[in-house]
Amino acid sequence: MVARFFLFSTTALLFSNTVPAQRLWTLQECVDRVKKNNLQVARGRLSADLAAQSATQARLNLLPTLNAGTGYFFNFGKNIDPTTNAFVQQNIRTSSLSLSSGVTLFGGLQKLNAVRQSDFEHKAALAGLEQTIEDQTLLALSAFLRLVLAKENLELARQQRDLSQRQLERIERLVAAGSMTSSAQYDAQAQLAQQELLFVQSRNEVQAAQLALAQVLDLTELPDVVVPDLSVLPDVSVADMNWSDIYEIALQRHPAVQAAQWQLRSAEAGTQIARGRLLPSVNLFANLSTNYSNLYERFRIDSTQLNTQTIGFLSTDFTPVINFFPSYSSEKVGLLQQYSDNFGQAIGVSVDVPLFNNWQARHQVSRSKILALDARMQLEQVQQQLRTDVQNAWHNALAARSQYEASLNAWTALKKSFEDAQRRLEAGAITSYDFFQQATEYNRAQSEVLQRKYQYIFNLKILDFYQGKALTF
Repeated sequence: MVARFFLFSTTALLFSNTVPAQRLWTLQECVDRVKKNNLQVARGRLSADLAAQSATQARLNLLPTLNAGTGYFFNFGKNIDPTTNAFVQQNIRTSSLSLSSGVTLFGGLQKLNAVRQSDFEHKAALAGLEQTIEDQTLLALSAFLRLVLAKENLELARQQRDLSQRQLERIERLVAAGSMTSSAQYDAQAQLAQQELLFVQSRNEVQAAQLALAQVLDLTELPDVVVPDLSVLPDVSVADMNWSDIYEIALQRHPAVQAAQWQLRSAEAGTQIARGRLLPSVNLFANLSTNYSNLYERFRIDSTQLNTQTIGFLSTDFTPVINFFPSYSSEKVGLLQQYSDNFGQAIGVSVDVPLFNNWQARHQVSRSKILALDARMQLEQVQQQLRTDVQNAWHNALAARSQYEASLNAWTALKKSFEDAQRRLEAGAITSYDFFQQATEYNRAQSEVLQRKYQYIFNLKILDFYQGKALTF
């Protein structure tokens, strides 16, 4: 059974070695990939772009408006001729052109405050984008270190399995020579089977860590990473570090705090906008217009040709009374000429004073004050959460350092004990069962050292993160 299990593991390992070489990712490449391809980061960029568009529009709202209009109409029945303002009982075809412009001279500074508010919203969106990038970077760091730890555990499991295999072969020779009993061989076989199981579990953990990193990086294939040289840990004494100093640094640069600060300033600008609705507004406007009618005619009077008309007779001798009047003619006026003849201009200033509008303006002021108070509480909550996170990170790093040092001391002691047990086994001073119990404790101590080392490294990187340091090894 043990032989078949060993054959299966060896075959699977040989098969895995035939797979084409994978690309090796460094931590910096993982971070760059997250910044470029992560969907949450991409959506954060879209939110920042939308906020930038809103800020641009708020500035453009300060400019005067300019609008042109035209229309062509068919009127039936009794209508007013727009060129003569007379009622006519026939079909009319009319058209019009207009050009209007307006600008707010004073509006309670609402538009200026809207510009400020949109700028604050844009800066808050940029800070939110930076926060998303940092969150995803930490996920990439965690997945990267998990894979590095899994690879080192796999290598350690391979070394322990090979050592157990050599020990089994040595004990088999001693049993064959009669220097040991068969029970020692059975114990060695059981130990090798246990190491084979640990090797398979370690290999599965490597694949699980690769899958986790692939999901963070949005890759379709399982990635592999460059194992950094972490044989020498950073010479950092966490006990000498003050969490309050780290917190003060984080308070000045942490994106979540900056986003909350900009949101507060945006809410305060919203209050100023609401108050501006209580003040009068002054607007300047100008308008150009003209129109056309198909009934419009131009009359011409010819005074050189007089027409006569008898309008009566004298009562004395019945002499006719004749009225003289000039002759006239009419002609249709073309479209362009009518546009020129009917061209009108207007300019004026309007003042709007809000007297009573169902208390809407004052309601907006009250509501904006509540929103500003909520934004201030949100900022305090973010600062409080940051302080808690820094305290926890500092405490975790301190605990991880102590646990790493303790596990390292335990491994050093067990290493000497294990080496002594090897010599005593060969001398027949201890049983094989006791030796393999000692070997199991030694192997567990090796794995514990690796686990505590990488936990300590990760906690140090978290502290670096709060201080704005680059996440590099």
